[in-house]
Amino acid sequence: MHRILSKIPASRFTPHIEQLVTRSQCGFIPGRNIMENFLYAQQLLHFANKENIQLGVLKADLHKAFDTLNWSFIRKVLAAIGLPPQFIIGSQIVFFMAGRE
Repeated sequence: MHRILSKIPASRFTPHIEQLVTRSQCGFIPGRNIMENFLYAQQLLHFANKENIQLGVLKADLHKAFDTLNWSFIRKVLAAIGLPPQFIIGSQIVFFMAGRE
């Protein structure tokens, strides 16, 4: 059921996605691919090696990132961009249901 409900908010956000999401966010955005960021990282490492620049790399495993969302902050941001309270509450319910699977 949450898959059907989640398509409604997604369809409403799609026309505005370019203004809401930075270019570096590639996952789950139509026309973008998560592999883009891997290619950027590879290019950065190649450049640093070529220019003899010391560079540290950190890979963060966000496997349980969904569990650490700050819903209070998310609600405030969604309200600040003008979304109605019913939409915000509905979105939170859909995300909660998705996280339970």
